[in-house]
Amino acid sequence: MHILQIDDHSLFSAGMGILLREMAPGSTVVTATDVAHGLTQPGKFDLILLDLHLSDATGLDGLTRIRSAHEATPVVVVSMEQNPARIRECIQFGAMGFVPKSSSPAELFRAVGLILAGQIYLPPICTASMAESDKFGPGGFQPSPRQREVLFKVIQGKPNKVIARELGISDHTVKSHVMAVLALLGVKNRTEAVYRAAALGMPLTDTDGSR
Repeated sequence: MHILQIDDHSLFSAGMGILLREMAPGSTVVTATDVAHGLTQPGKFDLILLDLHLSDATGLDGLTRIRSAHEATPVVVVSMEQNPARIRECIQFGAMGFVPKSSSPAELFRAVGLILAGQIYLPPICTASMAESDKFGPGGFQPSPRQREVLFKVIQGKPNKVIARELGISDHTVKSHVMAVLALLGVKNRTEAVYRAAALGMPLTDTDGSR
């Protein structure tokens, strides 16, 4: 893999690089200390790890800039923050996962593995609280194949018109599927749907394995 790591803590960055190479032998890890430096790095990356607090970007600003420049690359926020509200914002603004810096190496490996497989990763602080509130019966969440397709594209951040075009169905049909999926998940909007799907550990890759 070709990985971009943007973090201004040199010691943490070096340790993270060692772990990433251990996880995926042969990988190259390019490091940058701020968003501007990261945006100048050439090549196509398979994964981007981003700290939330940098000298030239704080909070969601850096995430927005990186996502704009690397739309097809999964971005993982790695931060000291563990506020569920901030984690929710990061997912809403396009991050595929959020890994607290207090996480163990095993948890980092699990997070990266899930994200590269097309899933959203949320830390235990988020998934535990959501799991407690699940109201599903013995059969759990069981969407139809079409509903699962629509949910996968919703999680990718695609609007209804794009989903309709890609699936060859009408906007109205897509809207109906989205409303049905939200109802089945017991959530009110798309961001909450991403959270709930992650809490349920749903396999969200599409049939041909593409993201």
